[in-house]
Amino acid sequence: MTTFTALGDSITLGLGDPAPAGGWRGWAVFLAGGLPAGQLHNLATTGAQAADVERTQLPRALELRPDVASVVVGINDTLRRGFDTERGHWLIACRFHDQLAARGHPVGPRPGTEPTSPPATRRDELTWMATKGTTWVLRRCTDLLPYLLAMAVRECFRRPGPEPPAPPALPVPSAGGTGPERAGH
Repeated sequence: MTTFTALGDSITLGLGDPAPAGGWRGWAVFLAGGLPAGQLHNLATTGAQAADVERTQLPRALELRPDVASVVVGINDTLRRGFDTERGHWLIACRFHDQLAARGHPVGPRPGTEPTSPPATRRDELTWMATKGTTWVLRRCTDLLPYLLAMAVRECFRRPGPEPPAPPALPVPSAGGTGPERAGH
């Protein structure tokens, strides 16, 4: 059996990709289905930031002692004030370096943790927003707005009643059809 633990935000959670039995599925479920007797523990949460993954998801993932783990997180961090895209890259590089060294892989000197470039000025941020940021927002509006409106309409016409509980485990599509395949958490 291959235990796969997925950490991250809504991308890893599978938000927007409803599972037939309820809840979300997404790329992690599909990948788990391609692993020998894949068992998925998807610890991702909507809106998670890197600090949430480190404080909440990582300790749980370490308890599970997975054979394979993934971490996909960061977009929620970049949407907050005070994000520093260079400091984050340094920290990611350090964590990977530390993990490789701890497992006996040959590594060179550990990357520094402090940025080498000066932080963006308010003018830099405003220039980015006026040129690239506005275009990004407009693209997201044309991509997401129709989807959000369709979700709202479906929600309006949905029969009232208690919400069904989230299933404790989602079936993982099997690549070869052998072994117990299930998804957890």
